[in-house]
Amino acid sequence: EHHELPEIQSLDVRAIVEAKLDAAIAKGLRSVFVEDTSLSIRGLKGLPGPFIRWFLETNGTIGIAQMALNSGEPEAEAKSVVGAVLPNGERVFAEGVTHGKIVSPRGREFGWNSIFEPLGSPKTFGEMSDDERALNSMRTIAFRNLQASLETR
Repeated sequence: EHHELPEIQSLDVRAIVEAKLDAAIAKGLRSVFVEDTSLSIRGLKGLPGPFIRWFLETNGTIGIAQMALNSGEPEAEAKSVVGAVLPNGERVFAEGVTHGKIVSPRGREFGWNSIFEPLGSPKTFGEMSDDERALNSMRTIAFRNLQASLETR
């Protein structure tokens, strides 16, 4: 079941996830998990980070790619942080990171998939099949790390 939760403004993705968990608990939800993703570009001093949604709305993928490429340092880090509240109230967090670079848009437009090329790949997320993208995805890594953490409890 999907719930819209308020999102605090912070450069710290984990703080955003923690606040979303607080909001979910305040709504009476139990045994819940939340996720947030950021895209940090070296040449933009780590921006847009968790503000990627707003950068997309105001600049689009072409604008973000132009900023990154014009900076001369298009290297980027995509990060997902997942937080879960277990039935006993315990909170568990995990993160996944995919390193890459920002390129001119190629492939399907979904969020910033068309401008993010993972390190070692000739394709952007937008050019990859769903299965290929899952192998490189920061979300997949975060959820695998969460699963591993839960299995050791």
